[in-house]
Amino acid sequence: MELQTELNFKLSQIFSEVMEKFAFMFTDPTTKEDLSDKVNNFSSDIIMAEMNFKGNIKGTLSIALPIYMALEIGINALGIEADQDAEKSCAQDALKELINVLCGQVVILLAGREPVFDLSIPETHIITKNKWTELLKDKLSIPFIVEEYPVLFKLEILS
Repeated sequence: MELQTELNFKLSQIFSEVMEKFAFMFTDPTTKEDLSDKVNNFSSDIIMAEMNFKGNIKGTLSIALPIYMALEIGINALGIEADQDAEKSCAQDALKELINVLCGQVVILLAGREPVFDLSIPETHIITKNKWTELLKDKLSIPFIVEEYPVLFKLEILS
């Protein structure tokens, strides 16, 4: 099995396990073509979370998904009852916590439990449909459908 394919398989397993245990949401792998069709029919803003890590290995982990899914993650994982005033803040906080948990698992996958890594503070921002399309075309992005929501998960290892 090609190295990138094997890594994507392991990343997909981590993503699915974390989504199930952390957010009580189930994932389905999909193709980028199917995901492209889904997002074009989606009216929600797309939110992206990113987190950097450095140690023996240096890289960036990111996830992009509809903001309504991030809100649902907050409701499921953090027990937050959202109202209209708190929705954006709740969605951002939930996504930051999710990327933090994912990053911890990915670093263990890459380097084991012994090495020490510095992790950045997770950041979130709303992205345009053009940026989503760019991410969709990125060969490192892994597409998922999570409870009918389109999701892109990406690990970029930096040199």
